[in-house]
Amino acid sequence: MKRCLSAPRICPECQRVFQGNGWDGIDAHLAREAWRRDAIRTSVAVDQVRPIQKEQLRSMRRSLLAAAALALLISTASAGDFRAADIAKLPQDKVAVIKANCAKEWGDNFRLREYCEDLKYEALQNLISRGSIGPKGERL
Repeated sequence: MKRCLSAPRICPECQRVFQGNGWDGIDAHLAREAWRRDAIRTSVAVDQVRPIQKEQLRSMRRSLLAAAALALLISTASAGDFRAADIAKLPQDKVAVIKANCAKEWGDNFRLREYCEDLKYEALQNLISRGSIGPKGERL
């Protein structure tokens, strides 16, 4: 059987016609076509993933903002840092109740006990300065 060398050689996948010595360059051509198909498939997959990533980024941003706001609130709330002299100026019966309540609530977690006491001392001091409670702890 005799082959016809003058017949065009056509790529079975993309119908590209090869010129010259038969199938010269078919390997490079098929590799390039495979790369192009993979690139198209990947870009479609990336387009499908992008909306999910955007929503995840929005969610992460919201979480970071919430954490920053919480840290700011905690740092300003614990800014009272009452010293013994400040606590001595408050009504001592109320101070005893505050200490007992915070000890009952937080047990051996001394950091949270301190935070709890400072928060309540500050609130008590604000009530006294506002005039809602007298300086000796009596209700007005």
